[in-house]
Amino acid sequence: MIPYKDSIKKQKESTVLLLLTWDDTREWTYPGKIFEYFGAERPILASALKGGAINILLSNSGCGVVANESEGIKNILEKWILEFRQTGHVSYLFDPDSKIIKFYTRKEQTGRLVEVFERAKELS
Repeated sequence: MIPYKDSIKKQKESTVLLLLTWDDTREWTYPGKIFEYFGAERPILASALKGGAINILLSNSGCGVVANESEGIKNILEKWILEFRQTGHVSYLFDPDSKIIKFYTRKEQTGRLVEVFERAKELS
């Protein structure tokens, strides 16, 4: 186990990031790791429910892709490896939307929570 600060550093040093979750129709939550990965600004390959919350978030944010079948995972990795060898970076399936990513930052979410508390205070 490595300290949290070091894990964030490793994420930012990585070429791509792997997010493992359940491929389960009951799963409609975001793991906190996905937001760390947004901050790392690296392409994300997720094993998650196709059409689920993570799939939709990755698609809308442009930060990665969901693949569960071995052939799909293999195809994505082959393209990423080829691109990295040719260019030194990976952009296939990675076109981050900074507006969407900013929405999920701690600062933005804290601001939204403050607004909720302020409205609740006004109602009481």
